[in-house]
Amino acid sequence: YYVAVRAVNAAGTSDVGRSGAAMPYGVPTVTVAPTVSAGNGYAVVSMGATQASQGAAIVEWVVSGIDTAGDTVSNKVAGATADGGFSLTVALPLPNVYGRTWQFVAVPRVQSVGGQVKEGGQSPASAPVQPMGPMAAPVPGIVVQQGVTGADANILFTVSKGDTNGHPTDVTLTYASPWGSGTVNAGDQFSVPIPMTATGEVTVTQTSSDGATSTGTLAVLPTISVTPDTAVLTVRYVPEKPLFCQVLTGTTVSDKGQATDSPDGSSTYYTYTYSYATVAVGTTITLQCGGSNTDPTTYQITTTR
Repeated sequence: YYVAVRAVNAAGTSDVGRSGAAMPYGVPTVTVAPTVSAGNGYAVVSMGATQASQGAAIVEWVVSGIDTAGDTVSNKVAGATADGGFSLTVALPLPNVYGRTWQFVAVPRVQSVGGQVKEGGQSPASAPVQPMGPMAAPVPGIVVQQGVTGADANILFTVSKGDTNGHPTDVTLTYASPWGSGTVNAGDQFSVPIPMTATGEVTVTQTSSDGATSTGTLAVLPTISVTPDTAVLTVRYVPEKPLFCQVLTGTTVSDKGQATDSPDGSSTYYTYTYSYATVAVGTTITLQCGGSNTDPTTYQITTTR
């Protein structure tokens, strides 16, 4: 007679004679949320050292995320580090928008000595993160000249705010120029008195409530100027239509006529040119322009032909 003895596990199947590589193994329960830092259109998702069961190793992590609007990124795979952790940069599918935050989870993949792979449990969700990058520059523009005070043209400017790119949308606009500085009003406009023959640059700074800034600039050309080589007068940013000009030699009007409307792409102001080529070379003259044909004296400049 003989007696045969067989060892069985709780499921009733035998493990006798099986190699360690073939033995069943468990998968880790992940109780720690991944760490996430957000960048400009991406998030860096990571997990610290994580242990697999005896005889197995974490070889990969599967990362997924969701934002507050329900947009997702799914099944992004990161190779595990030697200690079972990982770090993965995940590209986000949408632009950075303030208030659209992202959370991520991670699932480990565990491999036995024999090569069998199982997925573990999903980690808790990470803390929400806000992707953000440099703000776009504000874009200043000229609306129109609003009148003349002495030798100054009062120029009205407008500003198109730059996209905040994930920063708070509560922004303040300020302007600076050689002729004045200040805060842009609630209608995103400001006015600066500028000498009619002056040229320079206006700078607008956009500041978010979190301190982020961006800057835009605009080159301002003279309201009235001459091109001596071609004997052409140019008047810019004006609301008048039409515009009339005259030439004064001393106190005598030696020429008068309607200026030529020169398309400049603006829907809010006009640019005009006027030729004074009939004036004798070497003559000192005063060029005047305005909306009235009988008294076109709003804008003026003195030059030598």
